Amino acid sequence: MNDKLKGMMGLAVKAGKAVSGSFAVEGAVRRGRARLVILDGRASDATARSYEAMCKNNEVALAKLPEAGVLETLLGKENRTVMAITDNGFAKAIQEILKKE
Repeated sequence: MNDKLKGMMGLAVKAGKAVSGSFAVEGAVRRGRARLVILDGRASDATARSYEAMCKNNEVALAKLPEAGVLETLLGKENRTVMAITDNGFAKAIQEILKKE
Protein backbone atom coordinates (compact mmCIF):
# COMPACT_ATOMS: atom_id res chain seq x y z
CA MET A 1 0.00 0.00 0.00
CA ASN A 2 1.10 3.47 -0.82
CA ASP A 3 2.66 5.68 1.88
CA LYS A 4 0.52 8.65 0.83
CA LEU A 5 -2.64 6.64 1.55
CA LYS A 6 -1.35 5.48 4.93
CA GLY A 7 -0.37 9.04 5.76
CA MET A 8 -3.77 10.46 4.86
CA MET A 9 -5.59 7.77 6.82
CA GLY A 10 -3.26 8.36 9.79
CA LEU A 11 -3.95 12.10 9.68
CA ALA A 12 -7.71 11.46 9.71
CA VAL A 13 -7.31 9.25 12.79
CA LYS A 14 -5.13 11.80 14.60
CA ALA A 15 -7.56 14.60 13.73
CA GLY A 16 -10.42 12.62 15.27
CA LYS A 17 -12.15 12.31 11.90
CA ALA A 18 -12.21 8.51 11.83
CA VAL A 19 -13.82 5.72 13.82
CA SER A 20 -12.91 2.05 13.78
CA GLY A 21 -14.47 -1.22 14.79
CA SER A 22 -17.76 -2.62 13.62
CA PHE A 23 -19.97 -1.08 16.33
CA ALA A 24 -18.57 2.44 15.91
CA VAL A 25 -18.60 2.28 12.11
CA GLU A 26 -22.17 0.98 11.96
CA GLY A 27 -23.27 3.77 14.29
CA ALA A 28 -21.52 6.42 12.20
CA VAL A 29 -23.12 5.10 9.01
CA ARG A 30 -26.61 4.90 10.50
CA ARG A 31 -26.36 8.39 12.06
CA GLY A 32 -25.21 9.88 8.76
CA ARG A 33 -21.74 10.84 10.04
CA ALA A 34 -19.69 8.47 7.88
CA ARG A 35 -18.47 9.78 4.55
CA LEU A 36 -16.32 6.80 3.57
CA VAL A 37 -16.14 3.26 4.92
CA ILE A 38 -12.85 1.43 4.43
CA LEU A 39 -12.65 -2.37 4.57
CA ASP A 40 -9.35 -4.11 5.23
CA GLY A 41 -8.21 -6.80 2.82
CA ARG A 42 -8.77 -9.50 5.42
CA ALA A 43 -12.46 -8.73 5.95
CA SER A 44 -14.54 -11.82 5.31
CA ASP A 45 -16.92 -12.05 2.37
CA ALA A 46 -19.88 -11.88 4.76
CA THR A 47 -18.52 -8.73 6.38
CA ALA A 48 -17.90 -7.17 2.98
CA ARG A 49 -21.44 -7.97 1.81
CA SER A 50 -22.90 -6.56 5.03
CA TYR A 51 -21.05 -3.26 4.69
CA GLU A 52 -21.76 -3.05 0.96
CA ALA A 53 -25.49 -3.26 1.67
CA MET A 54 -25.33 -0.85 4.61
CA CYS A 55 -23.32 1.71 2.66
CA LYS A 56 -25.60 1.43 -0.37
CA ASN A 57 -28.72 1.90 1.76
CA ASN A 58 -27.22 4.93 3.52
CA GLU A 59 -25.49 6.41 0.45
CA VAL A 60 -21.98 6.15 1.90
CA ALA A 61 -18.91 5.47 -0.24
CA LEU A 62 -17.11 2.17 0.36
CA ALA A 63 -13.47 1.39 -0.36
CA LYS A 64 -11.73 -1.98 -0.08
CA LEU A 65 -8.03 -2.18 0.66
CA PRO A 66 -6.23 -4.89 -1.30
CA GLU A 67 -3.83 -5.79 1.51
CA ALA A 68 -4.63 -7.57 4.75
CA GLY A 69 -3.76 -6.21 8.18
CA VAL A 70 -3.34 -2.59 7.11
CA LEU A 71 -5.94 -1.20 9.50
CA GLU A 72 -4.50 -3.13 12.45
CA THR A 73 -1.08 -1.66 11.77
CA LEU A 74 -2.36 1.84 11.10
CA LEU A 75 -4.65 1.98 14.13
CA GLY A 76 -2.45 -0.01 16.48
CA LYS A 77 -5.42 -2.18 17.46
CA GLU A 78 -5.92 -5.88 16.87
CA ASN A 79 -8.74 -7.38 14.82
CA ARG A 80 -9.75 -4.18 13.02
CA THR A 81 -11.18 -4.81 9.59
CA VAL A 82 -13.29 -1.69 9.14
CA MET A 83 -13.01 2.03 9.69
CA ALA A 84 -15.07 5.05 8.68
CA ILE A 85 -13.90 8.53 7.78
CA THR A 86 -16.28 11.20 9.07
CA ASP A 87 -14.85 14.25 7.28
CA ASN A 88 -15.62 15.11 3.65
CA GLY A 89 -12.14 16.46 2.94
CA PHE A 90 -10.31 13.39 4.23
CA ALA A 91 -12.82 11.07 2.52
CA LYS A 92 -12.33 12.74 -0.86
CA ALA A 93 -8.54 12.79 -0.51
CA ILE A 94 -8.44 9.08 0.38
CA GLN A 95 -10.75 8.18 -2.51
CA GLU A 96 -8.54 10.11 -4.95
CA ILE A 97 -5.45 8.28 -3.73
CA LEU A 98 -7.23 4.93 -4.06
CA LYS A 99 -8.31 5.75 -7.64
CA LYS A 100 -4.68 6.29 -8.63
CA GLU A 101 -3.58 2.89 -7.28
